[in-house]
Amino acid sequence: MEKSYFFDRVAFPVMKRGGHVIMDNCKANGEFERDIVTKSKWGKEVYKESGKLRWGDLWPYQKLK
Repeated sequence: MEKSYFFDRVAFPVMKRGGHVIMDNCKANGEFERDIVTKSKWGKEVYKESGKLRWGDLWPYQKLK
């Protein structure tokens, strides 16, 4: 199992919009990145989980290319 400091953290409260969730994450190297999670791109389970996240929670998923 990987250590938690390799995962991104939610840096600000997530924004829930119609059909997608917008979140700003702090990466392990200290950079910020915005992820937009939709059901069609990330899958139903990840989409549902992303809507429940709070500021400071871990985001263990990698961004899809």
